[in-house]
Amino acid sequence: MGDKLVLPEVSRLHVTDEHSHYRIAFNEGKVDGTAVRELYEVTMQLVDHAQSLKLLVDLTDVHFLPSGGLGMLVTIRKKFLATGGQLHILVPDAQVKEVFTVTNLDKLLTLFGNSNEAVSAFKV
Repeated sequence: MGDKLVLPEVSRLHVTDEHSHYRIAFNEGKVDGTAVRELYEVTMQLVDHAQSLKLLVDLTDVHFLPSGGLGMLVTIRKKFLATGGQLHILVPDAQVKEVFTVTNLDKLLTLFGNSNEAVSAFKV
């Protein structure tokens, strides 16, 4: 993935380089404005660092996702499409997945119920 990447400091996210892709997970069950802003900053840094980036946004521990978080995922998707990247979202919680379904974002975003499916679905 190129030169050494230096990400901005974040308190609400955990970012890992899993060699074939990056994974961003939230540290808390409730995503707030700070976490949404950090998600944007980190993903933009990743996109600027590497073309055709593969990113898994892991919502495993998330139990509340505000509309700002949904909007940010749509914004990130647009940026990824423009740079040839792939964005997968891990949403194992049925209540959180329902938010994507009700807003029809399940048709726009690439959602997965388990990590293995999400990772194996990345195109080489």
